[in-house]
Amino acid sequence: MTSLNSSVKQELQKNNNQGVKEFIIAIGLILFIEGLICALFPSKIKNMTKLIEAMPANNLRILGVVFAIIGFIIIWYIKR
Repeated sequence: MTSLNSSVKQELQKNNNQGVKEFIIAIGLILFIEGLICALFPSKIKNMTKLIEAMPANNLRILGVVFAIIGFIIIWYIKR
């Protein structure tokens, strides 16, 4: 029985480590893409920043929710 518990604990630890690795990879990918965009299109980023500053807070909030939902759907579709 203890060997079964030990095996279950090891499997759970392995799955947890995989989740952490995927999370770190996702963060690294976000930083890579953001950095690449800033490096390739610095003037476009400046212009977009000005547009975002002029955008009403409610519109920016709605846009953020839409992007979050799209991101969630993509992750859900890939992970299912």
